[in-house]
Amino acid sequence: MQENEKVRKNTGGDNGFTFEIVEHICVLGKGREEGYTKELNYVSFRGLPPKWDVREWNSDHTRMTKGITFTWDEMRKLIEAMSEKAEITTEAC
Repeated sequence: MQENEKVRKNTGGDNGFTFEIVEHICVLGKGREEGYTKELNYVSFRGLPPKWDVREWNSDHTRMTKGITFTWDEMRKLIEAMSEKAEITTEAC
């Protein structure tokens, strides 16, 4: 998957769960399971406004593990807190 590429859309099937990876930001590392990568993406779940999302995905983005999402405000606070604790760069992953 290429950086900043509009990615996967899942229409939900029978369970009604839908998601759209609006923007792929970066791969953070290998996942715990074979073929999975831990990623930072901007994702809309169930048609709601997108949030920053960190979780593991399989290679074609049809399966995901449990993860954590952040609103814009939460992401700003996270970055501020990390900046106070350590010197970080603002470059992409």
